[in-house]
Amino acid sequence: MKQPVEESVAIVLSGTLGPVPEMKGMNEAALAVTRSLGRHHVPVYRFHPDRSLLDLGSRFCVHRFCENYYTNESGLVDNLITFAQSKSSKPVIFPASDFAAEFIARNETRLSPYLALTSPSQASLDDI
Repeated sequence: MKQPVEESVAIVLSGTLGPVPEMKGMNEAALAVTRSLGRHHVPVYRFHPDRSLLDLGSRFCVHRFCENYYTNESGLVDNLITFAQSKSSKPVIFPASDFAAEFIARNETRLSPYLALTSPSQASLDDI
């Protein structure tokens, strides 16, 4: 019997990739993208080094532990590539903050073979 082909999945990456001291924060943009995609039955994965943000508890996403890109950018790139290689189709990555867009742009050469990028290129960001 032929196995069904997995549909595209989404990765939503925010700029708050670190523990939030004292209080639990939330990234409203990441939550909005997560909910919108989730309501359309697109599997959404949120990469974050811990579960400190309230929006990571959304029923529309799956939390995936990752390296903190402020301290180990290369580790996060490796983590995203490994995740993408485990999928049958190229995941689409959505930046939900300026920091996330900058991270993706800095690493577009390594990420683009494995992920469908929705953010501006490094050249475009350099022009801004």
